[in-house]
Amino acid sequence: MEIKWLEDFLSLANTGSFSRSAEERNVTQSTFSRRIRALEEWVGVDLVDRSSYPVSLTRAGDQFLRTAEDTVRRLYLGRAESRARGRGQGAPVVITAQHAVARNFFPRWMKDISLRTGIGSVRLKSDDLSACIEDLVENRVDFILCFDHPELGNFIDPRRFPNQLVGVEWAVPVSAPDADGEPIFRLPGTREAPLPMLTFGPDAPVGWNFERRTEHLDRDFYVKPVFECAVGEVLLEYVLDGRGLCFLPQRLALKEIALGNLAYAGDESWYTRVEIRLYRALAPGRTQVEAIWKAARAMRPEAAE
Repeated sequence: MEIKWLEDFLSLANTGSFSRSAEERNVTQSTFSRRIRALEEWVGVDLVDRSSYPVSLTRAGDQFLRTAEDTVRRLYLGRAESRARGRGQGAPVVITAQHAVARNFFPRWMKDISLRTGIGSVRLKSDDLSACIEDLVENRVDFILCFDHPELGNFIDPRRFPNQLVGVEWAVPVSAPDADGEPIFRLPGTREAPLPMLTFGPDAPVGWNFERRTEHLDRDFYVKPVFECAVGEVLLEYVLDGRGLCFLPQRLALKEIALGNLAYAGDESWYTRVEIRLYRALAPGRTQVEAIWKAARAMRPEAAE
């Protein structure tokens, strides 16, 4: 019996769908089905009623579900405790964060955490979201700091990896200024002359939140996408060069706004809220890990100014 069979079973019990769980577990549906069948053969009874949709558990499956949950929890807890002892209590706390979060949010947030906890050694890894998630799931790091996104629940099981809100970013519309300091491109634009729009794309948290926000606006606005990039600093350079309007994280834009190199392209009603969350493993961690988690919970979520 393999632990991934139990994790597959827990996913199926949660989704009620072989196809969705296969996607969640990053395998083909046929492979996922074979692994569920292998688990049933190992247990010796049918655990899943395949005659209904969404699929449901049999009575034996309901009973085995508690065993599977407890087994997986205990295994990961034991692994975490063993690795913690192996690394030693003096080893640095390892935090991985998305690039933009690492650059624009982490330094001040970690300073506040350090003042509250007196924690010494911390190591920061900066990567894209998928790599951050993999590090957490494989227990290579103690925490993830990342922008919230509606698809995160498909990749980070909240039963194994609790999270808490630690910060709020605002995506703000900015443009290069004219000679009078006014934005060259100002929302909402016109039907005859739509504004050139520089975007992160719909898969990025800032981009997704912009799409969700604008869907619910009770007024018209007119833009035409001209450039898309996932790197905020690249978009910033394009805005500074006068190539269009962009919704940028406020922390990224503040310095250039203060210098007069950028201007707000709309009032606060256009601002888009993006949450920053801290994830960790459910298993108890080292003293330093627990201290950071407790301090983060006690702090008011930091917002961009």
